[in-house]
Amino acid sequence: MPPRSRPPISRALATGRACRCPNCGQGRLFSGWLKVRNDCSVCRLTFFPEPGYYVGAMYLNFIASALLLAVLYVIALPIHRFQEAAIASQVYGWGAVGVVVCLSLMRFAYSFWISLDFWLNPWEPGVEHPLG
Repeated sequence: MPPRSRPPISRALATGRACRCPNCGQGRLFSGWLKVRNDCSVCRLTFFPEPGYYVGAMYLNFIASALLLAVLYVIALPIHRFQEAAIASQVYGWGAVGVVVCLSLMRFAYSFWISLDFWLNPWEPGVEHPLG
């Protein structure tokens, strides 16, 4: 069977942003807030092509969260109220913001991870990942 042609990157980014199947663009990637489905309900593309597949998405989430947190911190620096707070309060406050940011971006990290992987190396529905 000849290899599948690569879909346009704009489609991969759109399905990643929408948390949809990278193959058909219709099936939902998640069945809950952070629960990834086993496969697409429309085209049956597997969302778990190999064990440990989403470890890279966790790295992507960490990097995006750290960058966003750094930007938020720089924006908050001129606010006089933050400068007067005790160090422990600042640590707890920024820790809480970090957890919220990390959890908020997790769905998108997982979705972009599978969408970009599918764009780089598409696989057929019902078939194991080509590199797995």
